[in-house]
Amino acid sequence: MHAGYWFGDDKDARVEQAARTLATAASYARERGITLALENMNELPAEAEIRYLGCTAAEVLTILGLAGSPALTACADLGHANLLPGGAVRFVEQLAGHIGHVQLTDNDGVIDHHLPLGEGSLDVAAALNALAATGYEGQVAIELDDPRAQAASLEHLRAVAPRFLA
Repeated sequence: MHAGYWFGDDKDARVEQAARTLATAASYARERGITLALENMNELPAEAEIRYLGCTAAEVLTILGLAGSPALTACADLGHANLLPGGAVRFVEQLAGHIGHVQLTDNDGVIDHHLPLGEGSLDVAAALNALAATGYEGQVAIELDDPRAQAASLEHLRAVAPRFLA
């Protein structure tokens, strides 16, 4: 899930509203035995009219805390995290214990291009090792539409992080 976006001056009110909405969704999910995952979004350029909510680990943790539901976890999008200061490793370390799903794409560290793994600046092995150090044992999804890009990403994983392939 995404937390939404905001524009204007009252970001705190938008964060609180997003948390209330996600808490309601998580309540329904919990009744049905489902766990939801809130994806961290990519920060947009300063010129953009809107801003996504939940880009940094601190923002994701704030929303999760305000929502207050065990049925709402974090979806760590490591490509988006690669755009942040400290990158994906720091992001994963900050979200330790809250991650319920992981998505992988690569980028140049500036713009979220959704590149195949190995074609950008994301240190996939370091990010996955940090993830393993948190105790995460769930799935990792390659978030690419093109089957050739998916295959190239799997080959990259085999080369740099074979222990993470099941």
